[in-house]
Amino acid sequence: MEKEFIPHEQALALKELGFDEFCFGRYLIITDWEIPTGEIRLQLGAKIEDYDKNQFIAPLYQQAFRWFREKYKLFGYVMDTEDGNYYWGISKSFSGETEEDSSEGPYDDTYEEAELECLKKLIEIVKNK
Repeated sequence: MEKEFIPHEQALALKELGFDEFCFGRYLIITDWEIPTGEIRLQLGAKIEDYDKNQFIAPLYQQAFRWFREKYKLFGYVMDTEDGNYYWGISKSFSGETEEDSSEGPYDDTYEEAELECLKKLIEIVKNK
């Protein structure tokens, strides 16, 4: 189940961009007497909210991609190649007009790698707007 959630680095970046939606998980920064230990855990449960600087919501990949579509009209996608690798792209509309960037070789070995790279680029595009 944990692979359905975006990594904590991207979850934190989304929070900084204003993502604030209901999530089924949150990341906890483990502390020892309020000093971060460097460990971050994913906690699953019903109705997770942001509580303080050591806890932040953990969106699912589908939530993150939907948020970029609805808020910024940016459509991230992943496709496979004939040799079994994957590439990603970003368009502004379903008509296929390319926004900013799409991956170029080397292609990602797995769908999940390409999906994460696409998410990172979406975050970068919005940060730089």
